[in-house]
Amino acid sequence: MTQNRCDTSQHYTNWIKVIALPNTPNCTRDSAAISGTTGEYNKPARSGEFYIYALAALDTPGGMWTLDVYLDTTLIRHYGNYAGASGCPLQPNGYPNYTTAVAFKAGLTINATSSSIPHGSSLSFTKSVASATCSTTVWYPDSDWVEVKILSGTELGHLQYNGVSATSFKVREAQIPNIHFLADGRQPHSAAESVKVKASVGDVTGLTSFVVACNLQPPNFKQTNQDWAGEIYDSTQDFISDQGCALTCGSIVLTAFGDSINPGQLNTWMKSRGASIERGAFNGHKMNWDVFPLRLGMQREYQSNQGFGNADSARSTSVLDNPLTNCRLVIVQVKNLKGGEHWIVVTGKQGGDYTIRDPGYSKTLLSQYQSKFWTYIIIPE
Repeated sequence: MTQNRCDTSQHYTNWIKVIALPNTPNCTRDSAAISGTTGEYNKPARSGEFYIYALAALDTPGGMWTLDVYLDTTLIRHYGNYAGASGCPLQPNGYPNYTTAVAFKAGLTINATSSSIPHGSSLSFTKSVASATCSTTVWYPDSDWVEVKILSGTELGHLQYNGVSATSFKVREAQIPNIHFLADGRQPHSAAESVKVKASVGDVTGLTSFVVACNLQPPNFKQTNQDWAGEIYDSTQDFISDQGCALTCGSIVLTAFGDSINPGQLNTWMKSRGASIERGAFNGHKMNWDVFPLRLGMQREYQSNQGFGNADSARSTSVLDNPLTNCRLVIVQVKNLKGGEHWIVVTGKQGGDYTIRDPGYSKTLLSQYQSKFWTYIIIPE
């Protein structure tokens, strides 16, 4: 990595240096050239290719020599122990003299392979480098490390390289396409959230950004599932199949946001809290909606309605629109088939209707409950 200003009056010029040296007494003379200029071992570094020519003459057959290429004081290429034949010029490995090339780069671009990915998926990156003849910085891909780092959005996912997960990696430029971003963190708190990633070599920087889109996948848990239907709900004499609709809604929402827990497991966990509502226990045999801040760290908005069952006091469905378009779920209180209290999860909008997860019945749309609900809980608030 070296600085090379276009204005040569500034004190930023650095040098490429070629040294061809004999390493046995048999080699008595040597010379090296950079891009055709002989007799000068140092030359200002710039982007583009340098063609390096090395010549060594031998007094006796079997002499050995090495060729080292430096960028400033950093050794970037080493060609060693080439045997010479008798006479002049040297013929290493059967070829006349020795010619090679090194290419310095003047920029770095990184691009995500997609501008948007759903939560739970992944993407990789492409890269390109510049070879402009005039630039502020020169770097050498074979020796300089490129750092690829998440600048913002680490809560949405992580980078992965060679099976290792991290928020940044230092790799050679050629390995950048082998780095992936996995969107396996939290769900976005809006329809989509941005992630910014930087690739840098010293002060050479490339930036890219993309968005992780909301992709909630609430499970279709049923309180009548045989795996937990027969378990005693809280400390009552009733089963989850009878009283567990709100409990099941809680497990649906928790699982959708990454806390995988079924209704039976959530029932066990809440009973283990004893009588402490603050720690997540049942609230007088009713569902404790504080399970969301306690288990997910997500606050919830609770809007109570004392007029349950009164059609005139039912909520307007318009209160659902903003939460659902911003990656939230809404648990609502509806009337069941017998006119009693029932809880369901509203998961999205579909035309003029709303999709639901119903833990007690096979209904899939809010209109199947006449689109009427009373108390509701938005997660997260």
